[in-house]
Amino acid sequence: MSFRNASKTMLRIGLSLVVLTLVIVLVDIDVAEVWALFVNANPVMAALSIALMLAQLLLTAIRWSLVNDALNIQLHRSVCLRLMCVGQFFNQCLPTSVGGDAIKIGVLVRGHGLPFKTATLSVVMDRLVGVSVLLCLAVFGWLFFITIRPDAVAGSVWLTGILVAAVIVCASIVLFLFPWIARSDARWTNWPALQATAVTSNSLALNWPTTVYIVVSSATVQGLIALSIFLASSALNIHLPPIAVILIPMILFVSILPFSFAGWGLREGAMVTGLALVGVAGHEAIAISVFHGLTQLIIGLPGAWITVTRTQIWPQADGS
Repeated sequence: MSFRNASKTMLRIGLSLVVLTLVIVLVDIDVAEVWALFVNANPVMAALSIALMLAQLLLTAIRWSLVNDALNIQLHRSVCLRLMCVGQFFNQCLPTSVGGDAIKIGVLVRGHGLPFKTATLSVVMDRLVGVSVLLCLAVFGWLFFITIRPDAVAGSVWLTGILVAAVIVCASIVLFLFPWIARSDARWTNWPALQATAVTSNSLALNWPTTVYIVVSSATVQGLIALSIFLASSALNIHLPPIAVILIPMILFVSILPFSFAGWGLREGAMVTGLALVGVAGHEAIAISVFHGLTQLIIGLPGAWITVTRTQIWPQADGS
């Protein structure tokens, strides 16, 4: 199967999953009620929500720059910012929520002359850091929520166990397995990708000052996203209890799973299920999720412009 045919197949599968998930989620939702919330939205609060998402995109670019510094990868912060915008745009245009990562790797290789291995490790390590911090926040938020609201989550022992086990497995890989692989290079010559990831992760973890900055910036990014969603609910005149903010990382973690198109469908289902725990009606949760999805599209517009101009991300093509 050619790459073009494979891409078309992935696109069809992604869109099919989105349609199926949205049908399941919307079957009991009055779409007119959702539309009414948007018609009566507060433009000031909506603008603030979008501004926070732009701020988190800037902070994400800074985090990526810190990761590159720790890995001794020479990439200017302005380039990181431009490519982060491009990645944001393509994350909304390609199947899964990580399609933009492949675009960033391609630009780094073709436009900035980085070796493919170096470019891949740069993008992958930044993604792994972000996902790991999001997972930890999701678990800690969930554990805190079930502690103060045990009545709202009765019978959720299995979910708690899965989340805690996921954190333990991830921590074990980063703190024990990767350092062991990094110290025993010769044993992993048949697994070059795993070996390279382990060595890179280990070198990043050993750089404690930078690692702390990276983790803090990642947590701040998630905080800005959660606050943006909270402001989105205010813009739509929906009462979202402040305690709901600690559930948002778990909802977002579900939406980044690579089984849909830019998170659509999965995010709506997770919003309806998660926010129902704090008394938010289904159509209100859908409205909040759709607003957040549209915000993702809006903050991706600078990336669309950068992609069209090309010279901003393809310095070697300036004269073409």
